[in-house]
Amino acid sequence: MRRTVSMTSISLAVAILAAAAPASRSAAQRKPGANGQAAGAASDQPVKADLNDLERHPEKYIGKTVAVEGEATEILGPHLFTVDAPKWFHLWGGMLVVVPEPFATIVRRDAPVRVTGTVEKVVLAEAKRKWSFINDPKIQVDLFEKPVLVAKEVTTVAPSIVSLRIGPDQPTGTSGSNAAPVKDLNQLASATDTSLVGSKVELTGTVARTEGDGFWVRTPSGGEVFVLPAKKGTTVRGGQTAAIHGTVLETPRQNREAGKAKHPIYIYADRIEPK
Repeated sequence: MRRTVSMTSISLAVAILAAAAPASRSAAQRKPGANGQAAGAASDQPVKADLNDLERHPEKYIGKTVAVEGEATEILGPHLFTVDAPKWFHLWGGMLVVVPEPFATIVRRDAPVRVTGTVEKVVLAEAKRKWSFINDPKIQVDLFEKPVLVAKEVTTVAPSIVSLRIGPDQPTGTSGSNAAPVKDLNQLASATDTSLVGSKVELTGTVARTEGDGFWVRTPSGGEVFVLPAKKGTTVRGGQTAAIHGTVLETPRQNREAGKAKHPIYIYADRIEPK
């Protein structure tokens, strides 16, 4: 079944990323797994798994923490992406990776990644209570028909793309990079590829219009960039000026093919200050 995600709410569809939860958990947070063992003691140490085997027999890994390497095949939003073994082509396959809030998926499609996380069989009703972004009714239920990989860390395998290691104090940031933040909105509006994914953003723009959970900011020359607030309830209005701090993420391909997004990238904003 073809997987689709709505665009008006890029956020509720899915830096990375990447790291989805603090690297360590207290003993009090560890709950028994399906085999009766403490999920913490047995599964905190990741087991290197073959991604093909994980995709074909995910039931063998339920409750275990695994580390896999592959390619990010589809970016579904700021909290969901799929990873698959390197192939010449991918037909909407792969393992669904969940990046819980407040972390984000700072990753580019077709990029090599290493994902460490826990394999979970998801009950959709429970997932909606745990992850607010799953409550979007337009997210296809078939995304969760098979077990998913709930990420604790996502890193790049190749050094050619942004480092994806993220700590609890850096919800949408990247480490290991001294690159200056993007301050020119025109640079984002004129982007024709995803090379800026992972870049920090610190700029001021004029709100053109709101759409879904986000809004569009316009450059003096008429270019536009979509901004998705990390925090729900952020209010801006057309014509208003806003200071925006955030991270560049890749626009889901489905949104671009449907003609609902003008650019390959957008801003996932952790701070918005209307003026």
